[in-house]
Amino acid sequence: MTDADAGIPAEDGSGEIVMRGQWPVLEDEICRLLLHRWAAWRQGGLVPRRSAVDPAAIVPCLPQLWIFRLDAGRGRMVCSLAGDRLNEAWGFSIIGKDPVGLWGAEDGGFINARLCRVAQIPALIYGRSGFTPAGDVPGSRVARRLMLPLCDDTGAPYGAFGVTLLDFDPRRHEPQAPPPMMRAWRYPCADLPATLPPA
Repeated sequence: MTDADAGIPAEDGSGEIVMRGQWPVLEDEICRLLLHRWAAWRQGGLVPRRSAVDPAAIVPCLPQLWIFRLDAGRGRMVCSLAGDRLNEAWGFSIIGKDPVGLWGAEDGGFINARLCRVAQIPALIYGRSGFTPAGDVPGSRVARRLMLPLCDDTGAPYGAFGVTLLDFDPRRHEPQAPPPMMRAWRYPCADLPATLPPA
């Protein structure tokens, strides 16, 4: 992110930096592809419909792709889709699980609230986190996430989808939960440019 210090800290205690009137500058090709497709699927609206998502258009993203659907009545997000690379990182399928069940009460509550903000503001969020591997595996690992909102066919919030990119091969390391993003930038959909972001 080359514009990391250009925004304004959010006033809701989230720790996110609010960016307005611009697209995020993304270093990762997979993130750029997903963002470009998501923006095109909006078709002039703030948020694309879940039914507009075309997996064939984002094939390189699929192993790292996830969808969390909003359970508005309970104020929580539940994973309804997770790519193979993510399930390998966890060591099990995360489909059907909510953030509290995955990360525990404190971190899971933090992540659940962030996913809800993505869906309900609506806004896209990009961020990264670093963490030390479990066991005796040397070195640190980095996870980067792009979170994007979706609506249902009535225009109501559906949930959030995005990618989590890991800088290690989960098949060769002990599974470990990617932690919450420690630095994150929020881009409200209402303030995004009318033009498409770079692919």
